[in-house]
Amino acid sequence: MDSEQLREMHRYLVKKEPQHWMRNAAAVADACRYMGNFVIRTNVVQDPFIALSIYRARNIVEQSFQQFKNQTAGDRLYATSSTYMGKLFVQVLAQSLRLMMRMACRRNETATNRLPNNSLTKAFMQLRYLKANKPSDRNAWKTKEIPKKIRDLFTLLGLPLPPRVFRD
Repeated sequence: MDSEQLREMHRYLVKKEPQHWMRNAAAVADACRYMGNFVIRTNVVQDPFIALSIYRARNIVEQSFQQFKNQTAGDRLYATSSTYMGKLFVQVLAQSLRLMMRMACRRNETATNRLPNNSLTKAFMQLRYLKANKPSDRNAWKTKEIPKKIRDLFTLLGLPLPPRVFRD
């Protein structure tokens, strides 16, 4: 340790013998409690900046797992590794599909036909009004008339318009 580091860390160290220093645990605890500091204790990584980046990456994983446990109401059956991997797979698949839809919109975009507010989420909100009803006396699903905005979204996404009648 050079003299500048020693001067900064002096209150956290206690000299026992001429070449032997010990950590002043009370001073470290007080700094954590009253000064807003925190301590990462490790004997693996010497560089404090690398240790902090590893700690932050670990913290991101811990927060994600905590959020996952909150979503599953803390049920241990949902918190298995296979369940977590399944949810991760669904998230990756959904992100991939969203990206593919976004790229299709960019390819098919014209000056008059664009995503509403440049948002795929707003486009999904408009598409949710497209519904099909099944009359009780028929064996088929029938869509209502498709508004022009929704027809334009289908064109933008590069999809064919749904048929007017779906047979069972």
